[in-house]
Amino acid sequence: MSVRILSPSEQLARHLREEMLKGRWIEELPGTPSLASEMQVDRKTITAALEILEDEGLTEPQGLGRSRRITLSSRHTRRLNIQILLNGDNDQPIFLIYEIMQRLRQAGHNVTIAQRSLLDMGMDVSRLQRFVHRNAADAWIVLAAPHSILEWFASQDQSAFAVFGRRHRISIPSVGPDKEQAIRRAVRRLTELGHRRIVYLSRDERRESGLGHIERSYLEELRRCGISVSPECHLPDWQDDRDGFEACLRSLLKDNRAAPTAIIVDEREFFFAALLYLTQANVAVPNDISLVCSDAQALFDWCHPRVAHIRWDKSAVVDRVLQWIRQLARRRTVHNKAYYTAAEFIEGGTIGPVVENSQ
Repeated sequence: MSVRILSPSEQLARHLREEMLKGRWIEELPGTPSLASEMQVDRKTITAALEILEDEGLTEPQGLGRSRRITLSSRHTRRLNIQILLNGDNDQPIFLIYEIMQRLRQAGHNVTIAQRSLLDMGMDVSRLQRFVHRNAADAWIVLAAPHSILEWFASQDQSAFAVFGRRHRISIPSVGPDKEQAIRRAVRRLTELGHRRIVYLSRDERRESGLGHIERSYLEELRRCGISVSPECHLPDWQDDRDGFEACLRSLLKDNRAAPTAIIVDEREFFFAALLYLTQANVAVPNDISLVCSDAQALFDWCHPRVAHIRWDKSAVVDRVLQWIRQLARRRTVHNKAYYTAAEFIEGGTIGPVVENSQ
């Protein structure tokens, strides 16, 4: 069997190819003079090697005198080991998680749910650090994490992407619905219907370490609508469990003269829990109290009257996750950009005008 000896330019092209696949260069190759000096070969050999890489579809020219852009094709994409780290609460977007896993597996990646959730680790950064270091992964997808957890991931060399959570002003790639304008629209609509005693029941992780971005926008919009804001009244603290939620509702309704005429609840499960509690307390929705959910749920479309809520596109969130993984797999530079997908307030039949004896 004859052995073909590679030419100097072919040997150099193979070396450059291997270095690109290792991730030594991400978006562009160094210029011809730099490569010639580093590889200790003449410019003619460098030029010939670069032409080979271009013919293979691994690079493309960007104009005379400019460096070549790296364009690794799909066959040169790494197969990543990806861990999805859940919050651990029962209120997890199961269908969204399933779709992300399916799409990533179809792209050839190995995807698993982390054996422990953030709730299992008590939302403790030191326990998280030990867990991540014991469980090697090329990338972590972190769902609905609090501020402290995302700050830790942002400070590490570990590749991580945040889906939802307290990601505002943290240097980590992330995606989630832009609920700010939607929550402001909900507040304005409620005030147009005569509501002044509006309460937002938000989870404690959204209130700890300073208010979340959505909660601040909510209070700001109340003020813009001429309402004298008291965070203790309009954004009350409550113990984050079933008994704590019920105790909060009971406290809100005990004084009929000060009871809220509208309640915004933070998540889907809370909406149904609040609706059931109000029904058992003989409080009619929307005749006695208007009720809004700040999240979306497919079941809302089956409800009559339709639930007032904030709707957002799940597919746009999934697409951003896939785009980030694709860039990471191709060793492209991944920027710490926060993406906000569109969200809108849907006015349903669970809100209505304030009746005279409610104010």
